Amino acid sequence: MKRVSVFYCIILLTSCSLTQQQKPIDPTEPIETPEKINEAQFTAEKLMINDLLSALNQVLEPINTTVQISSSVNTPLYQMVASAFALNGFGVQKVSTDQGPMLVSTDVDTQVPVSGQRTSRLRIGVGPLSISRSYAHESNDEVVPVSPFRLYGTRAPIDVTSTLFGSIQPDNAAITATEYVAPIGSDEPLPLISLITPELVQQVVAETTGAPAATSLNSSKVEINNLYFSDSTFASILDDYEQQESLTVVFPNDSIVMGDENKLLVRRFVERFDESKDVISLIGCSNGPTASDLGNVGLALGRAERVTVELVDLGVPREKILDEGCWAPEGNVKEFPGRGVVMELWRTAS
Repeated sequence: MKRVSVFYCIILLTSCSLTQQQKPIDPTEPIETPEKINEAQFTAEKLMINDLLSALNQVLEPINTTVQISSSVNTPLYQMVASAFALNGFGVQKVSTDQGPMLVSTDVDTQVPVSGQRTSRLRIGVGPLSISRSYAHESNDEVVPVSPFRLYGTRAPIDVTSTLFGSIQPDNAAITATEYVAPIGSDEPLPLISLITPELVQQVVAETTGAPAATSLNSSKVEINNLYFSDSTFASILDDYEQQESLTVVFPNDSIVMGDENKLLVRRFVERFDESKDVISLIGCSNGPTASDLGNVGLALGRAERVTVELVDLGVPREKILDEGCWAPEGNVKEFPGRGVVMELWRTAS
């Protein structure tokens, strides 16, 4: 292996507002009718939310997934969605700003035609993943689906018969089908990154109250080393390769948004990639004080996963990408940038 990563670092203890802003929702609390919403609307929206969650449960692993809920959004619909995630077994973390790798977003569009049945389209987003469906309102305050599930940012299979309305639609091909739409655009502020697990959240807290965590989980939920302390987790793999090219993609401060210029750099980088011979190593970095609720570890791994998404969109197989990170509450870490992703192209000697 041609790269050696040895660091001599002094750990500076810093404080962060994460532990003060993290307010887990009690999953035992029932979904109650929020204020300023009538009972009929509550019944209909609860049915729609539970239907979309029954599909999302097949895409994500609730027991291994923590979502972020913005404390700045106080609409009744958003409150109901937040409670539904908790009741479905997801980890729920409240954040003070609209930022987070798995930030929940939602909206509903209701159409009231001059003649005909009223319909509503509900969308729930988790990071860049998004699922939506249209429903018709029945006279008894209930709703029934009138469109297939539409999924953005994933091609995970959905068993429609296992969802809330599965038993009433077996003969309707238009409704039982699942539509897959291209991933949400790269300019969205909250791109797809790794699933943040309870273990990772605990490591973020550990980082903000003392030394940075020595390990974490990458986008494939593989435990990786913090390169602040040690060598690459993928050292044994890269021993069989030789480095061909290196590029550093710099991110804005406290951000996991790439921007057009960085997307162009990644596109040019991929032009040399040979699927039969190459792998791409990504090292997400966040070194220095941060005001982000994600902390250094969330920013580092989020940036690496953001570039991973871009590479996959450009045709690089996911198994050819080795993503890891370097994070610390102090800057000037030897060899690595303060806020970026180091991309390396490695090729087999043969």
